[in-house]
Amino acid sequence: MRRRIARLLAAVTLLATLGCTSSAATPASAPEVPTSATAPASDQVSGPPARVQLNMPYAGRGVAGLAHYLALEDGLYAKRGLEVTSPNIGNPPTLVAAVLGGEAPIASAALEPVITAAASGAEIVMVASNLHGIAMSVIAQPSIRTPQELRGKRIGVTAYSSPTHTGAMLYLRSLGLDPQRDVAVTPVGGMPEIHGALESGALEAATITPPLSFALVRAGFTELADLSKRDLPYQQGSIATTRSYLRQQPDIVRRVLDAYTEAHRVILTDKAAAQRVLAKWVEVTDPEDLDKTYEIAVRGFGGGPTVDPEAVQTTIDLIAETTPTVRGLRAEQFVDNSIANEAAVRYGFPTR
Repeated sequence: MRRRIARLLAAVTLLATLGCTSSAATPASAPEVPTSATAPASDQVSGPPARVQLNMPYAGRGVAGLAHYLALEDGLYAKRGLEVTSPNIGNPPTLVAAVLGGEAPIASAALEPVITAAASGAEIVMVASNLHGIAMSVIAQPSIRTPQELRGKRIGVTAYSSPTHTGAMLYLRSLGLDPQRDVAVTPVGGMPEIHGALESGALEAATITPPLSFALVRAGFTELADLSKRDLPYQQGSIATTRSYLRQQPDIVRRVLDAYTEAHRVILTDKAAAQRVLAKWVEVTDPEDLDKTYEIAVRGFGGGPTVDPEAVQTTIDLIAETTPTVRGLRAEQFVDNSIANEAAVRYGFPTR
């Protein structure tokens, strides 16, 4: 009996000793520290992000692309582990086709071809905006001094269902003019072609992007309106991807949009950086023109990276007037602000 009790006491002692040893070797878990909702991702302590090569093209150069250019130029994508190549694909439908085909999983794209693709049933989705509003002016012949003088005249745009076309349509309707009846909206090609048509008198007016708009005013043409100063519901450009890529690669999309949103903040807070990028990428070199272009950028990028579904719906409805396949499309079907909203909160922009 005594031997049995002794063996039991020895076993209890051994288990107690093992328990103490295990407890000492494995410290209690540290309390979880919540990540600040307002701290930018770049300020959070973490290991270096995995390096990813990403093809992210853009459609043409202009003020609306400034956030993307700045993120490229100043290494905002790179510091998040993204090795971004960004070719200029000037033909918007070709760029959208590259996104849908997987050649470019994410891109800075014009709004109108994204709408057309969504209406056709493509799985394209807008995850962020470029510029809120319209970074253009309506420039007219020197003899035209008031907007109402456009009645019965021709206003030039680059192409139907393009930013210049949407800008012209919204402007004319804001004046009470019917673009189908009162003014001939005429597609003529790129900005060089529009410039030539104005110089030759083939057009009475046109929607023009800076810095060409500034040069024409200096040459004696009339600026009927700076559309960036008017409350016109428009989303000039987007960051677009596919539903499948968003679902399969949310971390990459999150890194892209974090860099992109930081670029929005830099535009608003660092005039010298924004103007340096404008001078290189948009070819605005005159100091006075740079100041005016920067003011346009501040107005447009102040709204942050999220997509405005109401502005997108306005453009859908305009396109639907002449394109039956677009009728019935709703912005909510291809707008996803979930990740852009996260970035907006971190950098102090409004959510949608």
